[in-house]
Amino acid sequence: MEVILKCNETLKKEYTTSTSELSNLRGKYEILSKEFEKMKGKENQTVPTIIHTTAIEECKTLLDELKYQYESEKRNLCNHIKRIEESQPENEKQLIMVTAERNHLKGLVENLETTLK
Repeated sequence: MEVILKCNETLKKEYTTSTSELSNLRGKYEILSKEFEKMKGKENQTVPTIIHTTAIEECKTLLDELKYQYESEKRNLCNHIKRIEESQPENEKQLIMVTAERNHLKGLVENLETTLK
């Protein structure tokens, strides 16, 4: 009989321990379940990974196109500036000649005006 009582006491202790552990696990499960639901809610509010990745790749492609366009325009403008700089001495010579011719013609006009008066 004493052995049965000892077994009974042991079983009661194990039962109490198991009940306590079960209660703890249920509490932890409840917390984890709530956190899981929160995470699911947040996931529904975010952009899916495939859409995000596709958008990033499109942005990269467009950026590369803009870089190429910028470099092309920069090269064209540098070439244009170079041509203008190369033609500047000739243009300055022409300006001097045209100014001299204008001054000469202006003088002729003044002479003709004084002759006519």
